[in-house]
Amino acid sequence: MTSSSGPRIMEVLSRPPIHDLIFGQLSPAGLVRFSRTCKLAQAGVQSFYNRAFNINRHLSRFFKDPIAFRSLQARTATLISGSSALQFLDRTFYPDSDLDLYVHPGFAREIGRWLIDHEGYEYKPYESQNADFDTQDEVIMKAMRDAGLAPGQRTFSEDLHPFMNQMYRIPGVETVFSFERLNPNAGEDPLKVQIILASQTPLQCILGFHSTIVMNLITYNAAYALYPDATFEKRRAIVMGRMRAERDIQALQKYMRRGWKFQATVPDVPIPDYFRMTMDRSVLDSYTWSIPLSLEGVEPPRPLSLTSDPLTWDPVIFSSFRLQRQHKDDLMYMWYELVSSTVLRFKYLTASEDFLEILRNFFIAQGVLMHMRVDDEQGPAHLIGSEYWAWCGAHLTL
Repeated sequence: MTSSSGPRIMEVLSRPPIHDLIFGQLSPAGLVRFSRTCKLAQAGVQSFYNRAFNINRHLSRFFKDPIAFRSLQARTATLISGSSALQFLDRTFYPDSDLDLYVHPGFAREIGRWLIDHEGYEYKPYESQNADFDTQDEVIMKAMRDAGLAPGQRTFSEDLHPFMNQMYRIPGVETVFSFERLNPNAGEDPLKVQIILASQTPLQCILGFHSTIVMNLITYNAAYALYPDATFEKRRAIVMGRMRAERDIQALQKYMRRGWKFQATVPDVPIPDYFRMTMDRSVLDSYTWSIPLSLEGVEPPRPLSLTSDPLTWDPVIFSSFRLQRQHKDDLMYMWYELVSSTVLRFKYLTASEDFLEILRNFFIAQGVLMHMRVDDEQGPAHLIGSEYWAWCGAHLTL
């Protein structure tokens, strides 16, 4: 290095218009490696991150007030996933893409009303749905209550066995609500936002996607890529389960045209290490690429009740899962246990059988304490979900 090269490098790294051209060509791993070379490089990469991963700018295509949406996202634990999350992390733009919101049971109406009342979206029912959004949401919630899927529908006796084995690939989608608004860009298709209501938990839907390429998600305070090495470095993905739906096949073809390759899963052919096969994974582990998002102006999550601790992060971070091969037909699937109890407002996933036993004992003990407060004549449903029910979940580690 010549005596003059140092100042030149400093000049490049201190000028965003210049280093953005350089950093824009680097992959996520390349950015991380470059940032570790010196303090100036680290500062330059962080400055680039702040501009390249600007979530408010990303959401401004769909929302006039993206910060208000993120505040709504925080109090409802709503996840953004699908092609929108992929675009954000990949620093690309698909002009024909929608925004998919993955929602916990009990929050679809609040989010849908916000889209209609605050953002000017119009509810677009499918042929089998009621023309009125509120009516259709009540129909769905009644069906979920009847099936024991709505929040607070489990009885005390069910708390003794609060787990359900989920060794099959089911996306876990209860229903989809579609909303549209005129696109301000003349001649372009209307903007479309979909509320995907989960029957159990949004992460179950995401782990049930057609392939690992879209297993990315955005919470109100961070963005996560569950398979960053495969998706953004190798541009490869594994297909989950057996491809049956025409929509899934079309999605794979679309991503193939965009440059991704799909790994075949056939007997005796090893799966690359970057898919972390048979390993217990979590949303916050070292194999996940996470990007903290600016919270300026965003209202933090509120306590779930007067007697509950507030959530300091989105509940999705407390879940874990495991990618496995089903040997009888060599298909790939996600293995996890569904964690559910009357003392939990949200449902979670865990890949740890040992920790499951710890949780089971805790929920039994906590359930006894909480249900002792319930009047025998009114039953658990009278208190569960009220302002006086102490929800757990703020400090789970699954």
